[in-house]
Amino acid sequence: MAVTVRCPKLYVIGDRGVFRTDEDWLRALEDVGSVLKPEESALQVRVKGSCDETRWKRMQKARDLLEPAIGRGLKVFVNGSLAQAQQLAYPGVHLTEKSIPLEPTVPPTTLEMAASVHSLDAVQKAYRAGVSFAVYGPVFRPKCKDAPPVGIESLRRVSRVTPIPLLALGGITPERVAECLDAGAQGVASISTVMKSANRPQIIRRLLGKKD
Repeated sequence: MAVTVRCPKLYVIGDRGVFRTDEDWLRALEDVGSVLKPEESALQVRVKGSCDETRWKRMQKARDLLEPAIGRGLKVFVNGSLAQAQQLAYPGVHLTEKSIPLEPTVPPTTLEMAASVHSLDAVQKAYRAGVSFAVYGPVFRPKCKDAPPVGIESLRRVSRVTPIPLLALGGITPERVAECLDAGAQGVASISTVMKSANRPQIIRRLLGKKD
């Protein structure tokens, strides 16, 4: 069965790094996974800065926990390699800019690829590799790390000529979504705004432009 390529309006990045404990992180992932709707959203599992064994175990725990969400059609990407995504049976893999292949890549028919990009050259590289959509940014200053923003005009310039859908990432709040869409983004991506929220269902609705 071939992958249905679909760019989510909201891409939530479940980063282990913004939580104090694995339990807090997994609880948040489960919470978000139960709220996101497959027809409009997707979820990424991201684990960085750990030894290989610990990272693998965390990715496996997250995959097991998200089985109900995956079962109802939610596309869940793991930040890692194609091989890791296959072995852990994730529906998708999210590649860093550095790990995007230089040559066209044909993943298994049930696996979708996304990527992080920070320039037009990287967007073109992702397109040639066969990536379905890319996360571009940081558009605004991120909440979870100290990184200079590329700015809304950079998003606008790249969106005009990109061959693949782009999602805006970095300092995204409900108030900034319209500006990002107006600049050409197909949707937005969020880490802290959703994952650290005290009311995740509400913030997800607001990021999708829905009234409470």
